Order: sequence, then structure tokens, then C-alpha cells
Amino acid sequence: MDTGDHENFARRLLVRKPLYDGGYSGSLAESAKQGRKSAKLRIADNRSLYTITVMQKFFDVILADIEASRDNENMSVRYVRFERGQDNHELGKISDVELLDLENEYQEARLRAVESRGRASSTRQALALALNRPGQQPSALYLPELDVHHRALLEFGILIEKALKNNRQLAALDSELLSARAEVEAARAPYRPDVSAVLERGEYSRELGSHDKWRAGLQMTWPLYSGGQSDTAVDKAQIRVNQIFYQRRQIELDIRQKIWNMTEEFALLEAQRQASDVFSSYRELYMDRSRALYDLEVKTDLGDAMIQISESHLRDARQTFQMALLLAQLNHLIGEDDAMNWGAVTEKTGRQPQADQSVRGYVQ
Repeated sequence: MDTGDHENFARRLLVRKPLYDGGYSGSLAESAKQGRKSAKLRIADNRSLYTITVMQKFFDVILADIEASRDNENMSVRYVRFERGQDNHELGKISDVELLDLENEYQEARLRAVESRGRASSTRQALALALNRPGQQPSALYLPELDVHHRALLEFGILIEKALKNNRQLAALDSELLSARAEVEAARAPYRPDVSAVLERGEYSRELGSHDKWRAGLQMTWPLYSGGQSDTAVDKAQIRVNQIFYQRRQIELDIRQKIWNMTEEFALLEAQRQASDVFSSYRELYMDRSRALYDLEVKTDLGDAMIQISESHLRDARQTFQMALLLAQLNHLIGEDDAMNWGAVTEKTGRQPQADQSVRGYVQ
């Protein structure tokens, strides 16, 4: 409100409404929007990585249990041989050195069994901590169906295409890039012209023909000199754009290399699976022969055959879990929400899986 210093004083009410601010507010809103989108993508990406971590800890428990079972079996076999050796020693059938050798084998097997039980407990503790349940070590574990065998990876080019399109880390960086570019525009905006609508209401002590009670118009402001502040702010914002662009390019190359390495590792695991199938079949037949000879009271290595069967089961389980984790990591790279959706990165070859069946017997 203005009051003149002459007899015809005036009261004025001036209202100004910004119509255009050089894109400043719009750029800030876009930057915030893309920032929120990037944050959500990174949260989803971290959740996916956490799922894979829990899978790894879970598989570690199963493998530790199988190792403990194998080593306990080995200890039992060595103990029976040591007891038999004591009887033979008393009868003079073996020497002191041979008896000590049998006792040494038993003590070494016992030490390995104790170490295995310790690893089984440690892996359960690690799983409890990964699940944020310290002090609540799981006792019973349920192994889900791991239909990972007899599958073929999708072509490398298809996997790359999926990753570049849906990878959450790349998508988050794309949003960050848009946010940073919006910040560049926001840094430029204060030194662009802005337009406002102006409405004025005036009251006068005397009515004169030259006085209008209402006036409306547009007001444009355009800074003539920024003192270099505009260039500095824009340069800082542009540096962030360049950093994000470079980071995105590096991660894209890293993803390409990871997928290539995983395809090579998958081929190796498939070869190991085929060898494992033959090894398991051989050990099963070897076990049957040893049991038959034992039933006929013929000297046999039944104990060793049982240990080798346990070793075969451990080998199968380790290979199965490695393949499951590899496929889960591939799902993570291509942005798949379900870490165990093998169909997102593989296709069935038509044969039925067998190796994982031997694992189920070891879930405690």
C-alpha cells in the first residue's frame, strides 16, 4: 500500500503471480521425481542381492550337514577298524606299528568330524544373522525344488538384451542421469527471463479522470549480469551428469563381462554335472557289489564304498547349488524379480533332472 505525500494520497494493493520462472520449478520437480524413482530401483536391487545372499547361506548349511554326515561315517568306519585291530593285536596278528597306524587314522577322522560339526554350527549361525535372527539357529530346513539340471542358457545376445533393458542398476542410473540433467536446467533457470502477471487495485482521495482503480499487466524480468555465478552452477551440475554417464557406461561393460563369464561357468557346471552323473552311477554299483560281498562274508571295502557314496552326494549337491546360485545371479542382472525363476534365463532341454534327488536326503 502506497500513500502519496500530497493531498491526493493513494492506497494501492499489488498482486503478482509468477507465470514462468525460466523452467526452474519444473526442473526441480523433475529432478526430485527421477531421484525418487532411482531410490526405489536401488532398494529393489538391494533386495534382490539380499535374496541371493540368503540363498548362499542356506546352501552352506546344507553342504555343511552333508560334510558332517560324510565325516561322521568315515569316523565310524575308522573306529570299527581300530577296534578290530585291537582284537587282532591281542591275538598277535598285527604289530604295534600297524595298531598305531589304525589308531592314527581313527583320530584324524575324528578330528575331521569335530571340525565338520563346528562348520555346520557356524553356517547355521551365519544364516540366522543373514535373516536378522541372531541366536535363533535353524534346526530343520526345507529344500525347495531346484529344477536347474538339463537346462540350456538362453543365447548370450538375448541375455545381454534383457540386462540392458531391465537391469535395475542401469535403470537407476538412467533416472539419476535424468535427475542430474534436470539440475543443469535448474541451474540455468535463475538467469533466464521470468514472466509474472500483475494485478493492481488503487484507492484515491479525489476522483480524477486519469486514475484507474484496476490495472492488470505482465511483468518480465531478465537478469543482465550474473557475475559468473550462472556458469559456475551449470558447470557443477554438468560435472555430475558426466560422472553418472561414465559410471553407467562402466557398469554396462561390467554386466556384459559378468554375463559372458557366467555363460562360460554354466558350460563348465554342465560338464561337471554329466561327469557327476557317471560318477554317481559308478558309486551306486560299486556300493551294491560291496554290500553283496559283505553279505557273502567275503573280505570287502563296504565302509569305504559308503564313504564314497556320501562323497558323491556331496559333489552332486555342491554342483546343484552352484548352478542355482549362478542362475539366481543371472536373474538379478536381467532385473528378474523372482530369483528362482529359471525360465527367465534358460530353456529346458527335454531330459528329466536326477542329481538333486540325492540332496534331499541330507536336509536335517
